[in-house]
Amino acid sequence: MTLQIDVPHLYRGAINVWVEDPVSAAWFNAVWSDGDIRILTAGGHTAVEALARHAMKNSLQNVFGVVDQDFGESNISDWSASGKSFHRFVLPVHEVENLLLDSEAMANCTVNNTGKSAEQIEDRMKSLTERQVPLMACRATLSELRRLVLDDFPSHPGLGTVPDLDAAEAAIVDSSWFKAIATRTSQAAKATYVQQRLQHIERQYQADLTDDRWKQTFSGKEVFQDAISFFYRAPKISGQSR
Repeated sequence: MTLQIDVPHLYRGAINVWVEDPVSAAWFNAVWSDGDIRILTAGGHTAVEALARHAMKNSLQNVFGVVDQDFGESNISDWSASGKSFHRFVLPVHEVENLLLDSEAMANCTVNNTGKSAEQIEDRMKSLTERQVPLMACRATLSELRRLVLDDFPSHPGLGTVPDLDAAEAAIVDSSWFKAIATRTSQAAKATYVQQRLQHIERQYQADLTDDRWKQTFSGKEVFQDAISFFYRAPKISGQSR
């Protein structure tokens, strides 16, 4: 599908940055606080990627995308490269909420109306991540399996490129994905492969718990939401029953 974008209306900033969701938009607006930077919410990782590709294809040099790392890899090592051509920046943390896991800031913020200390909040967050290890290993392994089976999946051919069924067949069976799929699925379908990956990834997450790396690699959204519920108590509404 071809994206139809009202460029002059939408890209009014000197720099325009697509982000995944309202939380990301709020964080970047607060951190940058720059009138020349316009933050736009795309509504998900895939949408940001599509919009960043559209910008590159149309030589829009002032349009960028920022996405969570999730279970992929960050490209932060190339952010400062003089010859970079990409417009999509992958954060060096699991998701943007990981950048909020600052127990000192939480303890001193105005919504800490239960008086929790930074140490109490830190312990609470760490405790949750310790319980998350098997879950994170499962999620990471599932993401690996998805990439193993679906990476290089052929895109739909354009109009006029498939005049007959022979061409249709060639578009599929001659693709790099189809040529590798038998090997990929045979590997992914082995219980021993899944078991080995789970064990390996679990060890990585356990190692992250020995220092502050857990603040970058675990699910920041879930840890942050739990921390808020720990130090913030919603005020009772007048007349509300106990």
